[in-house]
Parts: sequence; structure tokens; C-alpha cells
Amino acid sequence: EIPIVIYNAQRVGPSTGGATKPQQGDIMQTKWGSHGESPRIALYPSSVEEAYNLTITAFNLSEKYMVPVVILADELLAHIRESITIPESDSFEIINRRTDALPQEEYLPYKVDHTGIPILPPLGGGYRYNISGMIHGDKGVPDLAPETIDYCIQRINNKFKKYYDDIVMVEKMEEENSKIAVLAYGSTARPAKGAVRMAIEKGIKVDFIRPITIWPFPEREVREIARRVNKILVPEMNFEGQV
Repeated sequence: EIPIVIYNAQRVGPSTGGATKPQQGDIMQTKWGSHGESPRIALYPSSVEEAYNLTITAFNLSEKYMVPVVILADELLAHIRESITIPESDSFEIINRRTDALPQEEYLPYKVDHTGIPILPPLGGGYRYNISGMIHGDKGVPDLAPETIDYCIQRINNKFKKYYDDIVMVEKMEEENSKIAVLAYGSTARPAKGAVRMAIEKGIKVDFIRPITIWPFPEREVREIARRVNKILVPEMNFEGQV
């Protein structure tokens, strides 16, 4: 539950791979690259302008929900040059972490209210709290009692279920009575979307969905399309298909 933003521009692997070639090989690593289960958010832009805007979104989500947020990219997106429109700074919504904690003598860092999100005031504000990588109770001190383990895991992982609609973002193009859908993300979504438009121009009805939020995965939106079509094509730049 540390608010931190990480930028990961993927290239061909494994190991040092190819320095100037793209790949989308870290999708699973982003979610499952640690022991145990804990929520994290991963956003994947498909243009320079979207990368700019999603970086602001990433910091907002990280501070709001007290979780790591990963901005995924690949070599194509990292090196491409595009003209963008930068809005006025006062047009952005900036979300800072909550500071409405209890008085210091009553404060417990992980005793949550109805939001389910701990209040960890910025350091230097007079509040003292423990941060531990171990299972912990309301005080932040390691506590391996079975009921504490159950409560901690439930609380941390239920965040995304409760705030799914606020976190998950997708782009969709839907055609009436289509039987095929294309799901693509990141830089791969650019040619995929172009191919879908070409198919539609030729009279082939195809749906298109682009997960902007990769984790948590937009399960509801994908299921909705899956109920209507016979096939979902997923072009990805990796070996096994990680989405």
C-alpha cells in the first residue's frame, strides 16, 4: 500500500534482449511479479498525448487508493515523436492523499473508515506510523494471527472490487450484429484499430476494444462483448499471449 508510480518501457527479451525493438512481455510480470496477492494498477497508453495525460492519472490513482501504479509502454511508444496539446495546468484534477486523520493520540494508520483505504499523512506532518511488508494490523506492526491475516488480505484486495468503475478505463468501437471483436492495447492497438476501420469500410462488422487499464483487467467490458461475438482476436507482441 505504498503510493508510487513506475514507468516500464518494454523491449524484446528475455534478459537484455534487443535494445531498439518493442515487445509487450511484462504484462503478467506487472501483476504477478511478487509473492502473494496484492492489488496494483497498470495503465497502458497508445499515444504520446495519452501517455502525458495518463501519467497525471497514475499519480492521482496512486495517492487516492494508496497502491503502486505502473505506466506500461514499449519501445515504439517510448521513442515515437508526436505533436500533442498540453492543456492549461489548472484544467487538471490533482488528487492529493487524504490528511483528515484522527488526532495524533488516537491515530492508527491502518484502521480504515468506510472507504477501506488507510490514511497515511505525508511524512513530516507530525504523525508517526509503521510501514511493514509483513501482514500487519491497524497499528502497522507485524501480526500473524489468523484473523489479522484474513482481514488484511481481504481489505487490500477488495479495494479494486469496490472502486472498479473509477479505476478501469477502456476505448470501444461497436458495430451492430458484429460476430468478431479485436482486443488490442498499447502501440499494438494503433494498427489493430486501423485494420478494424478498413474492415468496416469493406462491410465487415467488427467490434474493437482497447483496455487502457490493463490491471485490474476490464473483465466486465470484455465479457459484455464476448456474449455478442463468436471470436475475439487479440494481437499482442509477446510469445504466449499475456492478456
